[in-house]
Amino acid sequence: MQSPSPEIEELRTSLINLYAVVLSLLAESKHYFDQPTLRRLTSSAIKGIIEVEDSMDSVEKCLKDVDRCVMLNFSARQIDASGQVSKLHSLSEDTTRLCERLSAELVAPVARTDKAMMEIKDSLDRKERTKILLWLSSQPYLLHHEQVKKGVIDGTGKWLLSNPIFQEWRNTSTSSVLWLHGIPGSGKSKLISIAIEESRRWVRDEQNPPAAFFYCSRNSNEAERSNPDFILSSIARQISTPIAGGPLFQEVVDVYEERESTGFAAGQLTLEESIKLIIDLSCHYPVLTIFIDALDECDPDRRSDLLDAFETILREAPTLVKLMVSSRDDQDITWRLKGHMNLELASSRNADDIKVFVEVELDRMITSGKILRQSRAAEELRGLIIETLAKDAHGM
Repeated sequence: MQSPSPEIEELRTSLINLYAVVLSLLAESKHYFDQPTLRRLTSSAIKGIIEVEDSMDSVEKCLKDVDRCVMLNFSARQIDASGQVSKLHSLSEDTTRLCERLSAELVAPVARTDKAMMEIKDSLDRKERTKILLWLSSQPYLLHHEQVKKGVIDGTGKWLLSNPIFQEWRNTSTSSVLWLHGIPGSGKSKLISIAIEESRRWVRDEQNPPAAFFYCSRNSNEAERSNPDFILSSIARQISTPIAGGPLFQEVVDVYEERESTGFAAGQLTLEESIKLIIDLSCHYPVLTIFIDALDECDPDRRSDLLDAFETILREAPTLVKLMVSSRDDQDITWRLKGHMNLELASSRNADDIKVFVEVELDRMITSGKILRQSRAAEELRGLIIETLAKDAHGM
């Protein structure tokens, strides 16, 4: 059997080199995109970006070398007419198309990463950042969350996180709204707090950027919690930086400095200003997740303004927006949200949660001696009470 000519060997070597660098590029690309979005925003990502760019340069060099070897063999008529030349050219063209596609997919994320990294560098000190954040909103949203969360009994609410509708809302690749609704006392706020905690776990696992949230209330001592202006400004504050205590996005600083230059920096943002700021800030996030609890507690004369605002954000934000809202079945809210994904709280869904709640509360009362202190059939009565209360709760 005749041994291959030097030209064929050179071509074979150039093809092996090409495939080696292509495989290296694929591996580096996979490593880059496997990283959580927030980690891509850190300086450590620069090294990975440079490595990918170097690999692209290597691919281009190897492609040129393959083309050169093919032409040498063709000119020297070292390759027969069985179609090997056309196969090699086809292989080279396929590889080129693959590299062009990879390059197109890489350029945009890399550009966005560089842009975001530059934009979250500000020259403000911690005191100045705190001043701007408090100007945006002084609402203690974290305190409100902790107050609701502390009433959640371990083991309850898990059905929500595994529910197909919740999973669809979380994972769909389009902006979407999930409406959680039910009668008073059905546990809507507790479930929202569970969903918020789940979103915070996503952040800890670096799967998603942080979510924003707000617990509405019609308490006369906290009138701002029912005002759409203050609700939206709190959302804007929460997304003004991806890292607590870190640099502010430039859009926030610009709005503050513009207000300060006119002498009105201390004034509350209008609803329209908050909407625009939220839309502008959303470009820094691959997905913007917002939770609003007890929408029915929002001022009845103005909650249509809040719903209009969210519709504008969903429509105009340059990124995915995931909005989860809880409320009672008030007529105006039902009319606005019935066309979106929704979960109605009923005994068929939260029966297990009700049973757990009844068991925990009943055991607490028995232990404290408030009931069944001298009963000889305490355990039997305990079971009967649990069964009766859980059965007659009707989802409450």
